[in-house]
Amino acid sequence: GAYPDVTVRLGLSDTVVDLIENHVDVAVRIGRLPDSALVARRVGEIRWVVCASPDYLKRRGEPKTPAALAEHDCIAFEGLRRVREWPFFDGNAETHVTITPRFSVNTADAVVGGAVVGVGIARVLSYQAVASVRAGTLLPILVDCTWPPRPVHLVHAPHQQQPLKLRAFLDFVAPRLQQRLQAISHDVTGAARAS
Repeated sequence: GAYPDVTVRLGLSDTVVDLIENHVDVAVRIGRLPDSALVARRVGEIRWVVCASPDYLKRRGEPKTPAALAEHDCIAFEGLRRVREWPFFDGNAETHVTITPRFSVNTADAVVGGAVVGVGIARVLSYQAVASVRAGTLLPILVDCTWPPRPVHLVHAPHQQQPLKLRAFLDFVAPRLQQRLQAISHDVTGAARAS
């Protein structure tokens, strides 16, 4: 490869990890960043996508408002806690809609898979849905009501002199991640407008 001396150890976590305490060189953070001494480089954004298969929408009709989801089969993404409310945003205020899950699972892949085969309506992040949206097996709905995009940053500890391996990694990853996130956002929102 281009950087044979750079090795990567990837850790995935839903919690905010202390970079210095855990000897982490760089992290990808999704969402608003708290004030800290960390150096952050914004590389894009992700958004929540509510979507369903063309078959489901043909059989059950497309909900035109978040409140209409109460009459639909939904797929709940649930881990250790139950999630039966989906937040929406009308441009001025946040609202919550109580869903009735027909299917509850604890991985995003299973949520997407269930939606693709027509089990119900799913709410997932744009990068989780984009492959199915591109393939036409999922269609975004309620696009104007979903929560505003969440920023994505690369963050690392400040250094008086940035280590060469960190600079090489950031120079390699940042433009590729930025390009990928832009393509995902374009494809998901473009598919929504075209449907």
